[in-house]
Amino acid sequence: MPPVFAQSVVEYGGVASSGAVRAIDVLGEQLDTIYYAVNNSVSDHPFLWGAGLCVTMFLILRPRR
Repeated sequence: MPPVFAQSVVEYGGVASSGAVRAIDVLGEQLDTIYYAVNNSVSDHPFLWGAGLCVTMFLILRPRR
């Protein structure tokens, strides 16, 4: 999720005080945390992520008998 969208969800969650909006706020923060964790991991280990992506695509697209 792009950080701008996650930030807007988190900021919108602070405007109202209903339970649903607070749940959206928590969800936005969690998605933002996951996005940054994956983004940092990919930037730290691009070859490992690339190899994993290639293996995954091979397993999904390989011909089956």
